[in-house]
Amino acid sequence: MTHSVRRVGYSLIEVIVACGILALLVGLTLPAVQRVRESAHRTACKNNLKQIGLALLAYESSRGHFPPGKAAGIVGNDPDLLVSWRGLILPELGQDPLWSLARTACTTSRRPWLAAEHPAVTQCPTVFLCPSDGGRISGVRVNPDGHPISLASYVGVSCSGKTPAHRADGLFGTREGEDGRKMAEISDGASNTLAVGERPPPQTFAAGQWYANVWYFVANDASCLDHSIGAVQYPYGTSQCGPGYFGPGKPEEECDQWHFWSRHTSGAHFSWIDGSVRFVPYSFAASLPDLASVAGGEAVILPAD
Repeated sequence: MTHSVRRVGYSLIEVIVACGILALLVGLTLPAVQRVRESAHRTACKNNLKQIGLALLAYESSRGHFPPGKAAGIVGNDPDLLVSWRGLILPELGQDPLWSLARTACTTSRRPWLAAEHPAVTQCPTVFLCPSDGGRISGVRVNPDGHPISLASYVGVSCSGKTPAHRADGLFGTREGEDGRKMAEISDGASNTLAVGERPPPQTFAAGQWYANVWYFVANDASCLDHSIGAVQYPYGTSQCGPGYFGPGKPEEECDQWHFWSRHTSGAHFSWIDGSVRFVPYSFAASLPDLASVAGGEAVILPAD
């Protein structure tokens, strides 16, 4: 009597075919997952800038001017102004406990770069963190001076930078000791003028500190849209950074701290003074300086979002 033998397992050819199919499926799925993740990050980033824009408007409504771009408190009597514009809008962002912590520290210490005296230095709210870069910069980091800090993804627009005369023509282009700009000064219109944009901190963490607003942290608080006016001295090194324009950047490139860019693909988000938020492609870089000035009289047609 003949008995049939049932085969157990798979042949080598079957295993190879199955692995090939799995590899193909993974290859098809991974880009889709990455696109979904990036889309979610862009939505969250846009929401962050929306909250920031509305907080700036609420600050202006209650005080009659926007937050200043430089540290009036260093030479004046108001200790609040030791902190950056981000710190000043904490109450408008619903961050009252953190604001109280900062406010108390500012009344007793004139050194807002020291976490021991200003604990809020290491407590950047998540609203100031782009999710596409949050994993790299969230939490406590150490700057080149050895001080513990926390970092932000967004900086204010201080100037268009189109000429040396336009070094302070943006929303945060106020000079030391001055109040912030008033809405009446925005003659180009709040819907035609930039307020805040994306700029990931450099890998050295030499810029991007969210809290302090003293003279040597100005680059962390606000920036120009066009640095063709000349080279800038890198604060923690000897290299000179040449012209910097809105365009792709890398955290490991120290000079990229001087221009707006993002960890998203092909562009970055900006908040306008009216509180709206748009994703602007790098291909639109040449026109962004016109949107940076508050009273330049430029006419700009925005790309489709």
